[in-house]
Amino acid sequence: MISASLGGGGLRGDLWTGQAASIALRSPKTRSRFARVQFATLRHQPSIRWLQWYLTILDRPDSRLWPGARPAFNAMFGALCHTCGVRSGVFTPGCLRPGWATFFFVNGIELASLKFLGRWRSESSLESY
Repeated sequence: MISASLGGGGLRGDLWTGQAASIALRSPKTRSRFARVQFATLRHQPSIRWLQWYLTILDRPDSRLWPGARPAFNAMFGALCHTCGVRSGVFTPGCLRPGWATFFFVNGIELASLKFLGRWRSESSLESY
């Protein structure tokens, strides 16, 4: 997430269909197994609306979504959890990926689709979530 950006055009053209948005992930942690630049598809409409808003406050459309370092993101995530009344240490940023996978699986998305959307190499690695 820290290295994510929206490429040159924001949510226009090929990156935005009205139903989904594609996000370029530059130097993701899986870059040694996959490509140095990967793409994630965002289909959750409230998240897409937030992303559209967030683009309006960025300096440039190809800016990083989170300009700080990982410890700063972890601290901000912890502060957000605290604000929401979640006890400290219950959730970490590492919970986000398996959390969305669980959410979509429970809501009827098939494992093969989750594997593609989450960029997992195999269904067995996804099934551990």
